[in-house]
Amino acid sequence: HSLTATMGIYDREYYSEYDQPRGIQLGGSRMIVTNLVIVNVIIFLIDLLFKIRIDGVEVHPLSYYFKLHADLLVEPWRFYQLLTAGFLHSTRSLTHVLFNMLGLWIFGREIEIKYGRKIFLQFYLSSIVLSNLIWVLWEVALAGSLTPNASAVGASGGVFAVLTVFVLNYPHRTIYIWAVIPVPAWTLGAIFAVFTFLLPDPEVAHAAHVGGVLCGLLFFYRSWQLGKLIPSGFSLAQLRPRSRLRIHDPDRKDREAAAKMSDEVDRILEKISREGESSLTSRERRTLEDASRKYQQRRR
Repeated sequence: HSLTATMGIYDREYYSEYDQPRGIQLGGSRMIVTNLVIVNVIIFLIDLLFKIRIDGVEVHPLSYYFKLHADLLVEPWRFYQLLTAGFLHSTRSLTHVLFNMLGLWIFGREIEIKYGRKIFLQFYLSSIVLSNLIWVLWEVALAGSLTPNASAVGASGGVFAVLTVFVLNYPHRTIYIWAVIPVPAWTLGAIFAVFTFLLPDPEVAHAAHVGGVLCGLLFFYRSWQLGKLIPSGFSLAQLRPRSRLRIHDPDRKDREAAAKMSDEVDRILEKISREGESSLTSRERRTLEDASRKYQQRRR
């Protein structure tokens, strides 16, 4: 069947948003990648512009309270730092936040389009947490103690994970270094690998970079990220106290199936908008045809 001939699904309201420009927009619908960049920049500016005095010393408040400490294993109540540190950047160097966000924006958009918003966000946040945990374990191993005196900030673990998945998906895509030198994506990945593995900088958390690469490999080859640990259908509402009154809901399974199909259609439409219909697998085409059929039945 011709895809366009059977696609009543294109009439869905949300489809039009995938035809919007994917640059940084001040209004309307934005990609998750763009939102992440905006949040990181805002947090950096707040941290840079404000200082507080603690024990007679001026410190940047967000970095002081939310950066990652290598002695985390002896203070597990601070495990939130595995995530929060990924949204902080060094206030001593503008290039730290600049290059991380530039890398996230350039490579992250392609990955978000390919895998969908929800999966991309889960993958990115998972990569930050796991790469930071690997850095903590590395520092503990180096110090030979559970209380090493080190701390870290930065989104590099998540960015390296995104870069790894990009290179694996598009190894021959041309990337322009400094907007001048054209190189295939796999070459850029090799350059970063050299700097990470062969030319380590003591001021850089290279273990987090390695952790990011491992997260990217796990995601690409095994589709694994922390979101997989959350049971299907789980929501925060389930944590609320349950009422003794039981409500019979015969349509619940149908709604859940429809929501699942809707998420899959979103992902496929994003892929079409970027790579064209020819990039679809036979299974993806069948999914769109099934969704189109059901949508047309509801409209009759």
